[in-house]
Amino acid sequence: MTSPEQDEPDLEQAIAAVEASLTKLKERYHQVHRDQKRRAQLKALKQELTQDAKANNTQALIRSELKHIEQEISNVELQLESRLWNWKELQEPFWQAVRFTGVGIIIGWILKLVS
Repeated sequence: MTSPEQDEPDLEQAIAAVEASLTKLKERYHQVHRDQKRRAQLKALKQELTQDAKANNTQALIRSELKHIEQEISNVELQLESRLWNWKELQEPFWQAVRFTGVGIIIGWILKLVS
């Protein structure tokens, strides 16, 4: 049986871990929110420049600006996607799938040998 004094460090560590996770989640939320705003701004600017380019058919400057904006939109979307999935979140389901697939294959071989 553990004493209350021994449980306190475990509880404090658990609380610290939860607080750290919450802080990371808040940071991620704010980053996603910023990136979504930036993507919306860039798309609006792209649309505006596209309309300007149609009005002035030979504006090379506008076209280079459009290419730059498209590249920045791609970078922002890549940041949004890459932060949504990480190995730590997928690690446990991955290893469970590997483990149970292996067990299934072994059971299948055993059943084939028995029959």
